[in-house]
Amino acid sequence: NQIDYTTTSPRFSVTNNKELDEGLAYLNEHGYVVISDVMSQDEVNMNKELLWKFIENVSNGTIKRDDPETWSNQWPSFSSHGVISGFGIGQSEFLWSV
Repeated sequence: NQIDYTTTSPRFSVTNNKELDEGLAYLNEHGYVVISDVMSQDEVNMNKELLWKFIENVSNGTIKRDDPETWSNQWPSFSSHGVISGFGIGQSEFLWSV
């Protein structure tokens, strides 16, 4: 299966009841939903930093955030479904923060 990177998923706000209801309906129909307004931009930036620190650490420096040439499909415990599932990600500072 190929991932369709050309389609943008709609976003639903948690600060608007109508949008939240629409988001729940979208979730029921499609099996996923993208919720906006969950974190401040500072929180987003902090969590991006934590994720990159985790990835760079468990890859022993072979994956570098500032070097896209190192972004192959050889991610730590990379699943064909696009989710990192090993190396303690579930108990990482990143996931506890999110």
